[in-house]
Amino acid sequence: MTILQTVALLVTAIVPAVSLKPSIDATADETLEELLDVEIHRRGESGPSLQTGDTSLDYQMGASHTSVTLSPEQRAIAHTSKFEKDFVVELDMSTAVEGKQTIGVVLELDTDFQPVSVSKIKKTGILEAWNKMHPDRAVLVGDEIVKVNDITWHANSETFAQRIKHQFLASRAQLPGARNVLSLTIQRPRKEKAIRFQSQRDDVHRQLYSKEFVAEIPLRGECFSSISVCQSMGWKLNVSVDWMPLSIEEILKTGIIPRYNQEHPDTKILVGDEILRVNHVQWHHNAKVFEERLRAQFAAGQKSELLGTSGSENVLRLNIRRPRSVLEVLEEQVYTKQYSVHLTLKDAHPLGWRLNKSSGVDPLAVEEIEKGSPLYDYNEANPQNMVRVGDTVLSVNDILLDADTHEVARHIDEEVDKARSDVQSNNALTLVMQRRLVQPITKEWTVTIPTDYRGLGWQLNYSDDEFPLTVSKVRSSGLVFEHNQEHSDSKILAGDVIVKVNGLLWRQDSSTFEKRLNEEYSESKKSGNISFFLRRPFGVKDASQDENRPFYKELSIHLPIMGGETLGWQLSSDNDTAPVIVTNVGNVGAVYNWNEANPFTSIQVGDRIASVNNVLWRGKAKQFLEQVSRQLDSARKGKGKQFVTVFVQRPWPVRETSSKEVDGGGGDAAGGGDDADSGGVVD
Repeated sequence: MTILQTVALLVTAIVPAVSLKPSIDATADETLEELLDVEIHRRGESGPSLQTGDTSLDYQMGASHTSVTLSPEQRAIAHTSKFEKDFVVELDMSTAVEGKQTIGVVLELDTDFQPVSVSKIKKTGILEAWNKMHPDRAVLVGDEIVKVNDITWHANSETFAQRIKHQFLASRAQLPGARNVLSLTIQRPRKEKAIRFQSQRDDVHRQLYSKEFVAEIPLRGECFSSISVCQSMGWKLNVSVDWMPLSIEEILKTGIIPRYNQEHPDTKILVGDEILRVNHVQWHHNAKVFEERLRAQFAAGQKSELLGTSGSENVLRLNIRRPRSVLEVLEEQVYTKQYSVHLTLKDAHPLGWRLNKSSGVDPLAVEEIEKGSPLYDYNEANPQNMVRVGDTVLSVNDILLDADTHEVARHIDEEVDKARSDVQSNNALTLVMQRRLVQPITKEWTVTIPTDYRGLGWQLNYSDDEFPLTVSKVRSSGLVFEHNQEHSDSKILAGDVIVKVNGLLWRQDSSTFEKRLNEEYSESKKSGNISFFLRRPFGVKDASQDENRPFYKELSIHLPIMGGETLGWQLSSDNDTAPVIVTNVGNVGAVYNWNEANPFTSIQVGDRIASVNNVLWRGKAKQFLEQVSRQLDSARKGKGKQFVTVFVQRPWPVRETSSKEVDGGGGDAAGGGDDADSGGVVD
């Protein structure tokens, strides 16, 4: 008999047969796949050789090995040191006889001298049912089978398999005297405890999941007693695998969740997200039960609304976990503004615009506005509500224009002529116009910036209240600039759109939103941080990645000067109008300490010093260095702040630094001290 056939025989003792009941003789020639259709893993054709003195085999091999040297007490001690648990599993084989269920196990074998071990336990099967009903005697992966019914394994897998085969087949064929219970004796080897630090667990978690957050879904004012929970929430849930978390299968167009996503763009719920907790109810590997409890929590909120209960917050709190396989599809953002224009026509003067009629299908849009026309004069008098090139015409004198472009243009001309000739109308013409902005989005992210006495260092802009507040410029100093230097993956660039600041959401109210943003920043100085949720429209680029820019890098650095510490650098310039440059950095001092702690934002030889605190270089090196020296002396003596803020500009490496500069050559220097040499200072 081959080893593969032996393996097949062993597994037949543990995994039930199909519903047919062939005789034992007929079954003897059946293959493992024909009998059971199960999977088996084998570690190798030959196992490790036996080692004399291996106490793990003393118990198993008896007199054939060194166990003759061990007393019964010593054997028990050796067994306890090798195995942590021994127990018996009794499997009801009646369902297997009827062909209703399999045992549901994958086994692993190595050599005759090693027991059969459990490689995998399937989620459906007799063994899994046993585990659920007997958690104190649950079979785990790695457990070894050493006895089946009355047949004991004696370090001879082939003989063991042949004997237990008849036990299994007798039960399957319901032969007289056969047992309906398959008794398995299990021993669990001790495993060396692997210590996993919290940082390692966190790292594994980050590899699996990209985001975790709590979504607080308001139910106040929501009364959907006549429709299902899923319709009310605006989602479909996936509960197909009971031991996997409840997940979002689909988000509908309407409902509580779609509305929540619009109000909370930074914590949107996406298809594929997993729900781990609803209010106080935790998921415990029971998706169907958990879904029922979620429905109960929602029903309780609905009941509160129907009864008009007041005084308590009606919120459904969902703990969400997002697998890395879930990818957010960034939607195109469309902003619109509708406004009315009231014109008084002058005699026979034309309206003063040219409309784009070429398409015949697209909306009729303003292509040009003539200077000196009634429309031009209107724009001059109404800068906040002016008509711009690109705006489309929706109606004229309450007449909706929904036909093709050429027909719309004819209606407009008729109404203009009518207004010009109708004395009773006082030559009045009313237009309803629409302005539309479409922004494809390439990125959405949240930025948290530490705040202090300084400003953010950016300029914001908006064209209309209905259009988003946009970053128009990031200055070369300020908190935003510093954030960009330290976080290249979440830079804020000119053109980025501000959607949310802390808990304040933009709601087509840019003028008000900008004022409240400034208020939030003032308040954030107390808490120490301010958060922004931003969107990046297509076409926004990082200017710092353009090699045509004058500097390779710009840094704003806070150098602490503790207890009179010197900076440890040398500054000089070629002449009074040349930039002030770092010509040497010593191996002691504040600059050296900074460089050691911040290798990515270090100060290097060749860097230009553009400012120190509020002293700016303005093309006069000698005056600049004198003022910088006073700033440094003041900081050392404890007058004012115990640090200096240095703004550094690093040119592209187009010239080599001479040995004279490195060694501390001539020129004006800032930060005087005892180590002055040839006009240079190693501070």
